[in-house]
Amino acid sequence: MRFWSKISQMFLLTFVLCMFGACSLFYNEMAYVGGFRVGYSTIINKAFICEYNWNGEGQAIIIPDLYENKDITALGGYMGRGFPCPFSINVTDYLGVTPERGCVYKDLSVIVGENVVERYYDFELYIGANVKSIYADDTVSVVQEENQTVAYVCRVKIFCDEKNETFYSSNGILYYVENDMRVEGFIYFED
Repeated sequence: MRFWSKISQMFLLTFVLCMFGACSLFYNEMAYVGGFRVGYSTIINKAFICEYNWNGEGQAIIIPDLYENKDITALGGYMGRGFPCPFSINVTDYLGVTPERGCVYKDLSVIVGENVVERYYDFELYIGANVKSIYADDTVSVVQEENQTVAYVCRVKIFCDEKNETFYSSNGILYYVENDMRVEGFIYFED
């Protein structure tokens, strides 16, 4: 009997921990502000930028330091119970390219060599001192347009606040301070 009591206690403890960890304690709210899709938590008082929707004006994207008094500590993250929201730049909405028109998302390395017209959109991305983690998506939007396949490729040159303790930029490329490794998930461009 004692054995089953211990087992039931362990099961109950595991169940409670799983339920506690799976509930939306972290980033459980989403907002659209100034072209940004922001995931945030009122519990841990932090936020992340999930997406930037380009409106056709300017090439500078300045990541704000705060959203409603919450530090923006990441580009990309996970919502609720773990739904992935990688950081990306969206130009296709402005251009009128929608899933209804056959828009799909592919890795650039997959479409290289195919009969694809690449249209480049270059941006300067400015990251503040608060950003400590990055989960970015370097896929491109691919759509069939009038007898040709077009890939909309968003490239970035990244500039990082000198006070950032996690990342630094050099020649428009972002690196980790810890090991000088290049941050992946972006399609970089150089002059």
